[in-house]
Amino acid sequence: RAKKSKRFELFSEDKLHLAKHRFSLETDLRRALERNELELHYQPLIDLDSGNLTGFEALARWQHADRGAISPVDFIAVAEECGLIVPLGRWALCEAARTISEWDKRAGFQLPFRISVNLSAEQLKRDDLTKSVSDALNDAGIDGNRLTLELTESALVDDPEGARVKLEALKELN
Repeated sequence: RAKKSKRFELFSEDKLHLAKHRFSLETDLRRALERNELELHYQPLIDLDSGNLTGFEALARWQHADRGAISPVDFIAVAEECGLIVPLGRWALCEAARTISEWDKRAGFQLPFRISVNLSAEQLKRDDLTKSVSDALNDAGIDGNRLTLELTESALVDDPEGARVKLEALKELN
């Protein structure tokens, strides 16, 4: 924590307990990713002017066998800290692309909406995002205009030029 905050930090028993909990959560998250125990839930996106459905936002959810539902606030933070955000993000991209492709097949035509997937700033820094998105699109057999990638502003702050290059490469995927 001291390295991250660049400030002096004092050890306390509370922090030890918190560190053990986070380590346990990291171990369980690794297993959950390996065993495909996470799932995406799809929140509808509605145009408030027309009332029409415009798409869905994919939201990662984890129902732990022993601990019950684990908040994304907790497991996403752990994933970012330990590097699991890359496989988690790749999984979410592939799952969302596969889902919209499956929905199109069931409908018998291309549905008039897209799925939004949230990307972490850490994912933008650590992953070859263009390849991950391209692979997800190709594996699902869908065009890039079927996915919307959502980034927070923090993804652009540390390396604006690098982020610009990656975003332009993603734009080429439509």
